[in-house]
Amino acid sequence: MDRGALFVNTRPYHGLAFKVLAHTSPVYLDVPGQEVFSAPAAAFLMTLIEGAETWVSNLATPSDPESMARIRQTYREAGQRLHQKMHAHGLAH
Repeated sequence: MDRGALFVNTRPYHGLAFKVLAHTSPVYLDVPGQEVFSAPAAAFLMTLIEGAETWVSNLATPSDPESMARIRQTYREAGQRLHQKMHAHGLAH
C-alpha cells in the first residue's frame, strides 16, 4: 500500500496578502504482494479504538439504542481486526 496526500501551496492570490493552502485526505493504494504495517502505528491505533469505544459506552450522550449498539459494534470489530493483524505480525500487546 502506498500512502500520500496532495498539498497545494500557491503564490499570493489576486493581490491578497496571504497564500491559498489546501490539502486532500490521504490516498491509499493497494499494491499486490505488498503489505504496509507499522507496529507503533498499530499500537497507537488500538489505543484510539479502545478509547473511543470507552467514550461511547460511558460518556457519549446516547441516541437511540440501535444506533449506539451499531457504533459500539463498529469499534469492537475494528479492534478485533487490528488485534488479529497485530498478532499476525508478531506484535504482542
